[in-house]
Amino acid sequence: MNTPKTDAKAAPAAKKDDSKKLTDQLAKEVSERAGKLVPKINAAFTKARTEAVKQAKAELEKKAKKEAKGGKPDAKELAKKKSELEKRIPSFSAAISDTIESSGLRTADEQAYYAIKGWSSTCSSAHMRRAAIHVPVTAVRAGKSKVIPHKKTNLLTYFPSKYSHADHLDEKKEVWAIMSYADFAKAWADAVKGAKLANWGGKKPDLAPDDPWHVELPRKAVKGGADKADVVKKTRPGRSDKEVNACVENYAEYIALTDELPKGKKLKRNAEIEKNYKSLFDKKFKAAKAKVDAERKKAKEQAEKAAKAEAKEKDKKADPKAVKAKTDEATKKLNDDLEKRAKKLVNKMNPDPSRFKLEK
Repeated sequence: MNTPKTDAKAAPAAKKDDSKKLTDQLAKEVSERAGKLVPKINAAFTKARTEAVKQAKAELEKKAKKEAKGGKPDAKELAKKKSELEKRIPSFSAAISDTIESSGLRTADEQAYYAIKGWSSTCSSAHMRRAAIHVPVTAVRAGKSKVIPHKKTNLLTYFPSKYSHADHLDEKKEVWAIMSYADFAKAWADAVKGAKLANWGGKKPDLAPDDPWHVELPRKAVKGGADKADVVKKTRPGRSDKEVNACVENYAEYIALTDELPKGKKLKRNAEIEKNYKSLFDKKFKAAKAKVDAERKKAKEQAEKAAKAEAKEKDKKADPKAVKAKTDEATKKLNDDLEKRAKKLVNKMNPDPSRFKLEK
């Protein structure tokens, strides 16, 4: 006869079900709110492009009259130039991303991957609760379509600090803009606020240039946007949760493996992660580094022992240069092994090898 499950044994399964139920609810909620963000920002894009076309054509007409020197510009030629000008002026549209990175549940390993790559400053992301989603913007100009990448440096190509509708008159320049960065930032913040969402910090609707397309459920009331009734709890794991612990541990292990590799093979350390989780990182890094240091010590000792043994067989005293050559060779061999292990570790964390290249 099968023994019935006790309450104690059933508890972990119930907890797991509760966790899935929570993430499913958060995913549904953030998706619904993002669905309200999209038409708001797209309406702003349409309005901005309509104005850009209108003003650019007015500038073109003004230029044509000036070139005619008191006469009238050729109507057909002007109409043709206006038509060509309008085709050159880009259009913009936002849409909810359908990638796993955007809407899927991010594991602790995957979050560590973002930390290692320097793409995230946290091991407690709203993506780890499916409370965040990405709403990337695509620009289309003269038949070319481009999804605008993250980072302000890329944003400035499409939303420059200084913008003039007259910029489109230069046929030789590829102008990918219909509004200034300041105007776009305001339009984006208004749309995010109207959808009762927040940027990656979970507390403000403002455009976050380091991660612009990330929006998430608000963790704090936002004036003019999300009030207390719209604030969602448990949108990300707590600092003491096992996922956060595992993320920091993976990052610390990778740092320990690469810490003393030759220049060019070292990882650029994520200062924000190390600062935000200082005590936990220090603890995990110290433990991981101790293991690597022990390997280095052992490799050196074995190399020295081997060099002395070879000299003894020849009834000679071990030459310091020969000993150094042996230890250098052992260090190089260990470095190669540590590098391979580091790459194997980070490849294991890679959330989507079809999009993010595996390290070789």
